[in-house]
Amino acid sequence: MSLPALAPDVRPRTGWRTIVAAGIAGVVTLCVVIGGGITINGGRNYRQEVRDIAPYASPSDAWSRGAAQQWASTIAADAQVLTTSDHVLSLEDYGTSDTTMTAYAADDDGLTRAWTASLDTSGDTDTGASKETPPTFLLWGENTLIHGTTLYNISTGATGRAPWAENESVVVAGDTAIACDTGDACSAYSEESAKPRWSTTLTDASDGISRAVSRQLTVYQRERDEYAIVGFHAAVNLTTGKEVKLNVPMDGVAGWAIACASDGWLIRATADRRTYRIFTYSASGGDPTGEIKETLSWEDDQMPVYAPAPRKLSRYKALWENSDKSDLPAEYRTDSQDCVEEVDVLPSQATITVPDLTGEKVENSCLKTVRSSPSGRAVTVGPEMTTDLGTFSLMFDGTTGRRIDFAGLDPGDGAVFDQVSGDAVIGYSPADGTLIRYTPASR
Repeated sequence: MSLPALAPDVRPRTGWRTIVAAGIAGVVTLCVVIGGGITINGGRNYRQEVRDIAPYASPSDAWSRGAAQQWASTIAADAQVLTTSDHVLSLEDYGTSDTTMTAYAADDDGLTRAWTASLDTSGDTDTGASKETPPTFLLWGENTLIHGTTLYNISTGATGRAPWAENESVVVAGDTAIACDTGDACSAYSEESAKPRWSTTLTDASDGISRAVSRQLTVYQRERDEYAIVGFHAAVNLTTGKEVKLNVPMDGVAGWAIACASDGWLIRATADRRTYRIFTYSASGGDPTGEIKETLSWEDDQMPVYAPAPRKLSRYKALWENSDKSDLPAEYRTDSQDCVEEVDVLPSQATITVPDLTGEKVENSCLKTVRSSPSGRAVTVGPEMTTDLGTFSLMFDGTTGRRIDFAGLDPGDGAVFDQVSGDAVIGYSPADGTLIRYTPASR
């Protein structure tokens, strides 16, 4: 788990972003806008009692063997591409009132065209005043695609009207969609019913949603309960709608944000935008049970990469108070624009130098997101864009530091990749429409 960033208007250049860094993998749902596509993944697995179902997948260790093509196909060039666990959707003329969305069923053998729809995506490029986060497509549950107030059945293309208003802000946590108005009145919905599962007021929800990097949220499964953090200030039980109240014992707070540990909660709060305090809480919330005294000396440009698993409060304390990095797979350095320059893989002590992808064919060459397999044997580096999810541009062998080649696609020519699952990647070339599915090599 990674501690979240503060809202943009209170986030300092250092400190809090150092805590932020990569997060949790799992069987996931995701939505991400990327340089050559908009990518969505799907899948859920609740067999474990404590599990973080994050809105992205991390690579498995098997990618250190290299990448092998499973199949290759061609779709429209210069399109935005969405992928789920069993479908690929292309969006032609994205950002206009005359966008064509074509859906393909995808399996181990390739693509089969399923349906086509016309839609208006001209509003998707309106970034608004507070943060450059345009509206995106969101995956709701297993088979529903949200675009504004229109719902698409991914398998059939059938459409329906969403139960929320156009002026409400929407986030999705697994199979729960939460819509909040400007007064922070929020309602939760399931795919099966237009009737709210619950309605309540969530602390600073509307403002937090508008400033957050992603509107596709991690689901925190804790035994029989599931939680999500809406915006920065509201931890909510997805079944009951009850908010976990966390008291911040600090005067003059300029900004604060909640994070979830496997056995409780954390809050990072700042009073002067330069210094901060980290408080820990039990699972039931209330007053803090302790405070983490940060003594770990990372430079301003250094960030941790957390292992893809839930993290106990004690492990956060061990890291930040005692400099215990024993369960970190990697850490990385950034330049003055927060673009990743080097990744140090801690188990192997390999150093990865991230190449500069700047060029007219690469829409987003500043790579800000680092993901790691559980043991650090595979590392991906990708763009942040409007969400911090599972899209990547480059993959590396964490043991040797060498770059892993995805034959047939070149990120230097604008190709982008999505981690569909731990052992599956789909890559797309906007230049010619080439679409390739990869699995780890068998050597």
